[in-house]
Amino acid sequence: MTRCPIAHCKQHRPDAPAFSSLAYRAFDELIQKFCAPLHSISAPYIAFIPKPTPLHLAFFFAAWRMGKTLYPLSFRLPSIQSRLEKTQAHYIDPDTLPLSTPFVQPDIDDNLLATLIETSSSAKIACHFFKSHRISAQITIEALNLKPDDAYCLSLPLFHISGIALFLRCFTAGARLLFPEEKHLATHISMVPTQLYRLREPLPKLKCLLVGGAPLPKTLPTSYPIYATYGMTECASMAALNTTFLPHIEWKIASDGELFLRGPSLLYKYWDQEPRQSDEWFATRDIAHFDGKLQILGRKDRQFISGGENIQPEEIEKALLDIPHVIEARVEPVPDAEFGMRPIAQIYSEESLSPESIQEKLEETLPRFKIPSNIEVSAKPLKKSKPILESESLVPSPSK
Repeated sequence: MTRCPIAHCKQHRPDAPAFSSLAYRAFDELIQKFCAPLHSISAPYIAFIPKPTPLHLAFFFAAWRMGKTLYPLSFRLPSIQSRLEKTQAHYIDPDTLPLSTPFVQPDIDDNLLATLIETSSSAKIACHFFKSHRISAQITIEALNLKPDDAYCLSLPLFHISGIALFLRCFTAGARLLFPEEKHLATHISMVPTQLYRLREPLPKLKCLLVGGAPLPKTLPTSYPIYATYGMTECASMAALNTTFLPHIEWKIASDGELFLRGPSLLYKYWDQEPRQSDEWFATRDIAHFDGKLQILGRKDRQFISGGENIQPEEIEKALLDIPHVIEARVEPVPDAEFGMRPIAQIYSEESLSPESIQEKLEETLPRFKIPSNIEVSAKPLKKSKPILESESLVPSPSK
């Protein structure tokens, strides 16, 4: 067992702010009030759609204290029923779960299967032990020089590994978690390049702006203290910072350029697959180069990243082919100043289909970020083409 970071802060810094409106003492009491209702639920897997509120963050820690595996789901999904059936997870809305008399359980089992997190095109679900998240948090706290008096802005979604890793490192450090409307107070903030592209306001207290999830365009503002990161769901967030691998990550590059990783923060397994061995190398499918500095040259497969979201063209192509009268479909990424890359599509149909009607049909099955920004309808079979390979480093040298 390991002490929950909130219980640790309650013991050592009870009146320090966990949030602007809530001290660690009160935050721990809120967690305790969730524990009894969760303890009474027999299902080991709990699915929910997390929101950036103290109540939902308390739900994370209460579930872990009660030995539950959490499956955070995106609010963007058209339907969650198939996911609940696949995992046999019990769905809960934390906002409607009644709070009870505090149930004191300050510890979390380090070997608890803590999270099920969707990765890539949602075709796979990564399973992590709590200790993998804990180790990742402890290492990144040191790498980012995160101190108890600092304030970290929760600027990433809680159904992503990036958002979960963010609040875990913040609370493990005993720092204060801010919400987006408070980001002017932040000393630390994490963003994908799209968010940085849109950032216009000054952040006078900022010491670290962590950017990851996609290649960094050369047009991004350089007036902020940018720290470029490389990571993925499978390694519980960060693997490298500013072109250097973090100390808990081992790496090697195969003869074909593919990057392999291993270390204590790597996933236990994918859902419905056999567990990985603790010393097993993980194939990232990223093509890398290292000459003292890490460069990620592109994907070995066709996956690309748009605004911090992983997109697998085959998933969109399948949705297009499900539309009546679509005979062939091809999806490719094109460069985009705001999102890094955006999907576009070509389809072959012998019927008259408008791009707008196709986009409307896709909205029934796909989240909006996966809907092609441009659709070309051809009355002839499509010609073969090669997928675009990213040439920009995912982890460039930091701007100073």
